Amino acid sequence: MAFQGVCAFDIARNVPLDGEASYADIAKATGQDETNLRRIIRHAIANRVFREQREGYVAHTAASAVLVKDQQMNDWSSLNLDEFFPAAAFAVEAMKKYPGSQEPTETGYSLAHCPGQPMFASISKDPKRAKRFGNAMESLTGGEGYEIKYTVDNYPWKELDEKGGLIVDVSMIDTTKLLTITTIILHLKPHLAL
Repeated sequence: MAFQGVCAFDIARNVPLDGEASYADIAKATGQDETNLRRIIRHAIANRVFREQREGYVAHTAASAVLVKDQQMNDWSSLNLDEFFPAAAFAVEAMKKYPGSQEPTETGYSLAHCPGQPMFASISKDPKRAKRFGNAMESLTGGEGYEIKYTVDNYPWKELDEKGGLIVDVSMIDTTKLLTITTIILHLKPHLAL
């Protein structure tokens, strides 16, 4: 719960990276009650997110500073807390309500956020949420070890091609990966799901 509050109220951006801020100043900047905000931050401190070097003042740790320095990681954290955490809470309810279903409209996500709609349809209707989703997914595909070479070399693309397969890109991130794969196997037809 504490980390959800940290992200929801953008607390990290209201603490200077090279200094500290009082609970009163953070409460004023975020528009939150100081007592509740102090509880959230102190709970986060117990998990090494922020530190209180002196009574009543908050400073960053490496874990809280990354929320300010790395927008993709901030978006990944917020996406998990705002979108996937509630969806997980409804996963069993969806399994009870729709036994054995594989339908994208009968999921914990759908019950939590958009009854009768699939997740991607719901997210794509809100440009802010779509951008956050794209940034969050990019945080999981950037850096060493995520190069397209691994995808190309470690999946049986030729088998998919022999069966007349179709690749559908639902990532909303980088279509160059899809195009790279499909140019290796010329018979596969790329399709972008928008």
